[in-house]
Amino acid sequence: MGYLAEIFWKNKIVCCYVKEKKDKKLRVVLPTLREELINASDLVYLDNLKVSTNDIQQILLEKNELREKLKENFNLEEIWEVLEEGEYNAKEISDLYLSKESTDDEVAAFLRKIFETKNYFSITKMGTILRLSEKQVREIQNKKQKQEEKELKLIEFEKILEKFFNGDIQNLTDIEWIDKLKRYVIFDECKDRNIIEEVLKKKGISNIYYLFKFLVESGMVEEDLFFEISRTKFPNFSLEDKKEAEILINKGILFENRVDLTNLYTFTIDSEDTKDFDDAISVEFMHDKVILYIHISDVASFIDHNSSLFNTALKRMQTLYLPDSIMPMLPEDITFKKFSLVKNDPKNAVTFLFEIDKNTYEILKFDIFLSVIKVDENMVYEDIDERIGSGDGFWKDLYEILRANKDRRLQNGAFSIFLPEVLVKIDPKGNLVLKRIEMTKSRDLISEAMILVNTFVAKFLADNKVPCIFRFQREPNKIIEINNIVDVFNQLKYFNKVEFSLIPRFHSGLGVEQYVTITSPIRRFLDLLCQYQLICFLQNKQFLTESDLIKLLPEIENYLSRAQLLQTRRNKYFLLKYLSMQKGEKFEGIVLDNGKIYLPDFNYIAVFKEPRQFKTGQNVLVRIKYVDPYLEYLEVEPFV
Repeated sequence: MGYLAEIFWKNKIVCCYVKEKKDKKLRVVLPTLREELINASDLVYLDNLKVSTNDIQQILLEKNELREKLKENFNLEEIWEVLEEGEYNAKEISDLYLSKESTDDEVAAFLRKIFETKNYFSITKMGTILRLSEKQVREIQNKKQKQEEKELKLIEFEKILEKFFNGDIQNLTDIEWIDKLKRYVIFDECKDRNIIEEVLKKKGISNIYYLFKFLVESGMVEEDLFFEISRTKFPNFSLEDKKEAEILINKGILFENRVDLTNLYTFTIDSEDTKDFDDAISVEFMHDKVILYIHISDVASFIDHNSSLFNTALKRMQTLYLPDSIMPMLPEDITFKKFSLVKNDPKNAVTFLFEIDKNTYEILKFDIFLSVIKVDENMVYEDIDERIGSGDGFWKDLYEILRANKDRRLQNGAFSIFLPEVLVKIDPKGNLVLKRIEMTKSRDLISEAMILVNTFVAKFLADNKVPCIFRFQREPNKIIEINNIVDVFNQLKYFNKVEFSLIPRFHSGLGVEQYVTITSPIRRFLDLLCQYQLICFLQNKQFLTESDLIKLLPEIENYLSRAQLLQTRRNKYFLLKYLSMQKGEKFEGIVLDNGKIYLPDFNYIAVFKEPRQFKTGQNVLVRIKYVDPYLEYLEVEPFV
């Protein structure tokens, strides 16, 4: 013999058979005849009569059904209104309300009603209830009302979304929801954001670009809208930024405590569309040595770390060079006019002087000083490549000097891989134009000049204990022999990413003991920050402390990640858009592992779902099968 009882079970109350009690545990039989061991505290109500185990399942099923029906006999609001706050015996209140001696089934039904509604009472322990205060009841009712409103909104938005994805735009009864969806996608903020996210999660939609694609196809947003800018909260220039920039534009050249180098023949080498020239070179060839001057535009002398411009540069992090525009790190007037080393316009600079042995190319002396320079020529890479190729003595010798620095790095373990950069630009007529950038001798020359400066400045700052954010790269986890492009991509899997540190560490990719970046203060915040630290030291001013940089580092990493994402996404989008216009054309492909193929003309890895067997490393002629610029998907098939 045992007792019938009401227990809490899986977020509801059920009638069960209490078979055994041991310590604070009860062994019960559920209506399914499954036995469970529960805590005694889960007991809600214990029936007065004992029952046998004969036909126990039938009894439990009938009791549960009856008690569910009896719940409707109790109006909790009426009971609540006549009682004062406090604890009550559930059976006594049931007797009072029914005006008779309540049965076990009625008391159990009363408790079930309380547990189900949770509006006016709560169950505190077995057979005991607590009358809630007016404030508690109002709060519960408000919460339930909000939940009901939310449920209605969820249903409403889900219906709207189904119509939207089915292309039934004409029959959308509530365009307000689509406007909310647009704000959610484009700005990452909107009213009822939680409703939208809950429905999207239910639908298994997590890719924001999938939603943007539908907005474009529905004609609700522009095809090439760069919505990531607003979605990631990439900052615009504030009114304070513009005021500070205007003051800088009107500020003249600084001459005090600077070396006048305007008499030197000075030149820049950049791409033909460059407007923000931040580095220049001068060279003096002597009998037994060469004096190499590398000048970097002086930005930090004009932009203090407490200024609005400095803070905005931190948040923008770098200039974004996009297919359809340039988004400078600093306002345009000071980027392209005030600080850019344009021809025949005297500028303030930080000059790095290298005295180099003419025969061995060894660096005999290094010096840093503030200067005034004047660029004589803004040259382009292609012209310099021609001059080096033609055997022009000046350019040939300069290239060999800087090439010697690369040889030293290689001997010191430099291990990096260069793949051509492929960019798509929009020309003045609105056409997409492909531009492929190879590492030519002129680009190698400038690259080595900048690496040389960055390396020596890193050592200078470290030796003088000036706090700085150094860049380093751990050695590859594995080195494989490279014989072809497949080996290149396999090797890339083992490369470690470049990291930041406040202490100098070996940079394996460059083969240098310590490294910073300082040569592009117009374009990159880290270079501006490094230049600021250097100039403060040179002028005996207070630079940022190590503690200051530690506080800045998380922001730097966060904002740099955002800037790189924006740059990469935009370039990939237009490259894939360009490729979508090349359907039917044949291209060379090199088969990689795992259903991928490398397209060297575009430096892009595409999907290659082809049942025919191709060997890894095999050259295959392919054509575009499917392109989705929004989802960054490119699939090719064999060209036949």
